[in-house]
Amino acid sequence: MFVKSRVVVCLAAISFVFMGCGGSPQPEKVVVKKETSAPPVVDKAPSSPETSSNEGNLGASHPQEAAREQEQAMSGGEQPSSGEHGAAPELTPKEGFKVAKAVDGMGRGTLHFLVPEDWESSQPSSSMRVGQYTIPGEAGPAELAIFGPMGGSVQMNIDRWIGQVEQPDGSSSKDKATQEKMQGDEFALLDVTGTYKGMQMPGAAATDAQEDYRLLASIVETPSGPWFFKATGPHDTLEKYVEDFKELNKSIRMEGGGQSSGMGSFH
Repeated sequence: MFVKSRVVVCLAAISFVFMGCGGSPQPEKVVVKKETSAPPVVDKAPSSPETSSNEGNLGASHPQEAAREQEQAMSGGEQPSSGEHGAAPELTPKEGFKVAKAVDGMGRGTLHFLVPEDWESSQPSSSMRVGQYTIPGEAGPAELAIFGPMGGSVQMNIDRWIGQVEQPDGSSSKDKATQEKMQGDEFALLDVTGTYKGMQMPGAAATDAQEDYRLLASIVETPSGPWFFKATGPHDTLEKYVEDFKELNKSIRMEGGGQSSGMGSFH
């Protein structure tokens, strides 16, 4: 009996062990299933943000590059456009005249005009001048000085020029001066003869007064401001060129400085 009971106990223990050993693979199979199913989840999770991030970067970079190219194209296209507004106007030479120009160093435009063929361009004697010409004559050479836009009203500059000329009899040069408007108010012409003192600069050496000198000048209204043409020299030398000086002013065309046109369309 005792032996049989021990056999029964042993068989029960063995069966319990087999049952326990037989049930252990089931949890392992469950774990394996979880481990095999986990990687796809892990693969998908990081891949989607990276893909969306890259696509977002690419999507942003292409429009940016396109925008830069468009800006460059637009900036490149604007130059011809502004060139159309500021293009050098055609100025046809006429008999006895040649085409000339004066360029303002401050970027306020360029004037194109006609000058008599025998007027010779020379190096400006002052940094304030944008152009200078020598005018020949038997009585002695005269000079044309061209100035870019400066301050002061038209009348103030005319009065200043008149003040540079004295009358031998002490009378008023303003009473002797001839002032003329051309093409509306676009040109103001001044013609006065007397003893020319020139422009006296403070601290500068006084210049010799020139007797029987003529001052023939004009102020040209432009979008960038008034330009100044001032011819001075012996009376008889400039007498020959009075009408030519008027022709010069009538021929003026502007490049840049607001618009390109004939003087008649500035207003």
